[in-house]
Amino acid sequence: MTGKPAVIIVQRQTLDWQHMDEAAYRKASIPFCRLWERPDDYMVDMVGLWNSTFAISYFETRHRLKQLATGHNQCIGGTRFIAYEHYRNVPLGDGHAYVFIDDDDWLSPQLASALDATDLYQHDAGIWKGCTLGSPKSEHPLFFWGLNGRCMTNNYVVTSRWIQSAETLQQACKHSGADKTIPALDTLLIDEWLSITNKAPCSSVSLENGLQNKRDPDTLANIIHRFNERMQTIPQQDFERAAWAWPLFESTRQLFVDIANSRQR
Repeated sequence: MTGKPAVIIVQRQTLDWQHMDEAAYRKASIPFCRLWERPDDYMVDMVGLWNSTFAISYFETRHRLKQLATGHNQCIGGTRFIAYEHYRNVPLGDGHAYVFIDDDDWLSPQLASALDATDLYQHDAGIWKGCTLGSPKSEHPLFFWGLNGRCMTNNYVVTSRWIQSAETLQQACKHSGADKTIPALDTLLIDEWLSITNKAPCSSVSLENGLQNKRDPDTLANIIHRFNERMQTIPQQDFERAAWAWPLFESTRQLFVDIANSRQR
């Protein structure tokens, strides 16, 4: 490939957690609740449970996770970070490589140089090896996946060879679209770990799975307690394949320790 890839990091749909309140959150979360076939107050009720259980509020928790990830991702060399504005601000044109992330995902500082070392632009897309942190479904709380070709939320890039319009951008930017779109493309497999997916216990999926319809403070506090226990088992050497992420992990781990310690009785 000639020339360095113009890597565009696109932040997926997110909210202004720092200035959020429950009324605004209820309005914003209703489409999500209906997509899940849940009552309109489903998510805002979980926020209320969180806020009555911990002094560190749900919105503060989400804000601090987003702030940590954004502060890291927007400083990655050779990339351009595009904050979420309904995808209207994403540049289209030749010579771009688009990476899509949630507001708490972490990307490798070597992202641009790793992509530059490939023939990515001769393909529609690329998939690298995924890594998940904190998933209750994984035997190990930090799990490095092999090069299995699976599209796992943030371990893929799509080039401007395929993304030529807002329509194709929409097909690639969301989880539900990408896992259907990417397998049908000419996709390069990249033998690198270039991103980490955070499975924090404040995510809607983690809360639903953990609470299992038990909407009480003790059950919620136990979710955070179990998460913290698993995080304490991860030594620094486990991050050998992603040493750059250790400071981010330490900050995240401390945040949830602080949340547990803020339990309101």
